[in-house]
Amino acid sequence: MNPARIPIFRLSSTTELNQICTLLHNATKNSLLLIDELGRGTGTQEGKAIASATISYVTDKIGCMAMFATHFHELAALADENSKIKNYRATTSVIDGNIVFLHKILPGKEEHSFGIEVAKLAGIPQEIINNAKKLYEIDKATQLQLSGKKVGPRVVEKEVAVAHPVISKLQDIDVNHLSPMEALTVLGDLINATKS
Repeated sequence: MNPARIPIFRLSSTTELNQICTLLHNATKNSLLLIDELGRGTGTQEGKAIASATISYVTDKIGCMAMFATHFHELAALADENSKIKNYRATTSVIDGNIVFLHKILPGKEEHSFGIEVAKLAGIPQEIINNAKKLYEIDKATQLQLSGKKVGPRVVEKEVAVAHPVISKLQDIDVNHLSPMEALTVLGDLINATKS
């Protein structure tokens, strides 16, 4: 094989976590920590858990000033639990259906993640953007259903005329009355429905 054609893979999780480790081991109460993309490089649930635990550790154990930027917008809830944590958000506006970042930072938390919009701004092909929106809405509906919250009538984006059949099935599930075995069966049926 031609050496120029050998793919090179970067173990990003090791790099990011080593950097966080170095910061945490060297920080004192007089430090100022600036951490971008906290929780990046791992799986979604692990990343959120690591980010949340890191924020709590820095706030409660080290006690220094810190600014964390993260794509896990769910972490904004930490400010409700700890008065030392404050949320700030980048202001945005929607113009002609497109998100515009206004380069202004204000107190408060952002209720939405703009990953798909940022991918669109970066030039990702529209077909991928459309498919990502559908998959995101299906995943969001699944999470709402699993949490016991009512899924609203508008589950998919406006440009999609018909709801995905999996979403319709999810809306009919009463998770409070399923045994563990029934839940596994339902999950298996839903997975199979997404493959057809």
